Amino acid sequence: MAHTVIDPPAPPAAAPAHHPPQHGYAAPPGAPMGAPPAAPRRLPTRALAIVGASVAALLVAAVAVYFAVFHYTPVALQHVPPGTTVAVRVDLVDVATFAPVRRHLLPLVDEPVEGSTPVQGSRSDRLAEAVGFSPSRDLREIVVCFLGSEDSFVLLVGGNIPKGKLVPGILKVAAEEGGATFVDGGGGVAKSKYGGVFVGQADDGTAVVATDEASLRAALGVTTESATLGLSSERSVSWAARAQLWTDIEKSTYASMLDSLKGLRSLDAVNGYVLLGNAPRIESQLRVAPGHSAEDAKATLYRVFTDLRRVSELRRKLTGSSQDLAGEEQALAQSGIETKGPDVLRVSTPWPYDGLDRGAQNLAQKIRRARAALSKPPEPAPNLRLPGGITLPIPGLGL
Repeated sequence: MAHTVIDPPAPPAAAPAHHPPQHGYAAPPGAPMGAPPAAPRRLPTRALAIVGASVAALLVAAVAVYFAVFHYTPVALQHVPPGTTVAVRVDLVDVATFAPVRRHLLPLVDEPVEGSTPVQGSRSDRLAEAVGFSPSRDLREIVVCFLGSEDSFVLLVGGNIPKGKLVPGILKVAAEEGGATFVDGGGGVAKSKYGGVFVGQADDGTAVVATDEASLRAALGVTTESATLGLSSERSVSWAARAQLWTDIEKSTYASMLDSLKGLRSLDAVNGYVLLGNAPRIESQLRVAPGHSAEDAKATLYRVFTDLRRVSELRRKLTGSSQDLAGEEQALAQSGIETKGPDVLRVSTPWPYDGLDRGAQNLAQKIRRARAALSKPPEPAPNLRLPGGITLPIPGLGL
């Protein structure tokens, strides 16, 4: 047999005495008894180089796609407006995988608004075409900021949103759906037709939604408010509040009904986070206000939890409901408060999973009603008719 580069050389004619094959090798019929097995074929060096280059190219492409499409550096916290009393940040990627959110809230992205004209194609697809991003793929975080009033807030939305295209895209999609839910408010701002909602976009791409134009303009710039509050960007859900929160609560109508709320002045700033999964839990850390003891603050919190649970029970009786809104009764009953220092309290609140599922469903219904209201003129306040033909408007009478 001719020798080749791959074939092993034949044994010399004067081979030494035959020895039994080693390592269990049995020679095929007709082959010399002492012939070793054929050497494995080696991949040529050129082929190895091609394979290596291909793998490297795929890795580079994967990294490029990650940074261009999927990677996102959180920036929404840079736009928390001054004067924020409470802020809550939500990592949309983490929360979207939480089953209650996936079942009840995500479908709202493409669900048509009540009273709008049906348009071919989902809203996500039309926004992707008009703005250059997909809500289901490119949105990464939201931050809700309350400004000392239950009717005044700012919503910050961060993600891979093309800069400068959000407002024109929203106006285009709104016009296609009819009813002009949003109209041009001038100065790069879109506003709801009947007021109450303003939309803009910061220079870094962050979308800003506010209940008034002044708050919107304040949030479009870069601020340091989130650092002052101590709001974290490393949790699925995190939140923080300053001492002003307790003052606002004391001034609210709720404090006149629940006397325990007046004791919240013993608390200072607070921050915390939510752990999701099959056993959700809220972890909070509260600082005790100067001039108050940790034990007094701890006793106040237990009184507040008891009163809030009773309010939920009363609501169920008045509405004839067999369940609370979101599992709050069980959560409040199971909350534990631990003293971590002379001026620090830690509150751990296990939350029932089925309660959060019910809460997500209730929230979805409220969002549907709120969206439908944006496309309709505000209803006049009911009037109280007095003798002599005199009528007095009574705001909130019909609620």
